[in-house]
Amino acid sequence: MKHLFRGSRLVVLVMMLSIMTGCAIPGGKVPRTKLAAPAEDQTKQTLFYSIYSWGSVLSKEELLEELRNSPYFKNITNENRDEADIELYVTLSVKPSPNADTALSISTLTFGMIPVWESQYYKVTARVKNKKGLENEYTVNDSTFIVAWLPLVVFLPFTYDTDENVRRNMYRNIIQQMYEDGFIGET
Repeated sequence: MKHLFRGSRLVVLVMMLSIMTGCAIPGGKVPRTKLAAPAEDQTKQTLFYSIYSWGSVLSKEELLEELRNSPYFKNITNENRDEADIELYVTLSVKPSPNADTALSISTLTFGMIPVWESQYYKVTARVKNKKGLENEYTVNDSTFIVAWLPLVVFLPFTYDTDENVRRNMYRNIIQQMYEDGFIGET
């Protein structure tokens, strides 16, 4: 009976590892972006934002956190559009690989012995307006390539949150472009 209990624990461990192992590689279409330091005399502004997400990822909190971490804004809101210096409307589209669920099911049934891979394609479109009437639209595309296979378990701690990092970098890229185009810092 003890051997049966140990065997069932091993089966559960192998199943958990097969479900949770994988490696995600960023597409690298958007260069790693670090926000420029604001000028000393730059005025911080109020930003109104709105985000809409297509697909399986809701990244409103990621966008909001990137906006808050940027040194450009004194207030960020999604309620008082009329009082804002800048209006930002963001749409995130996520397109997964076709038949990804079928491949993942096959890999899970074989306890991770058959590898599965898929790509996630992200498209962020941002429309920006300021009080002076300056308007622009930014579009940023990137992707991740995900591989799930039992031998990749050693890489899991290093690659777990790559999808989130890619989306956050896309948001930082748009904020940086807004700064370079003069939307930020001028009232």
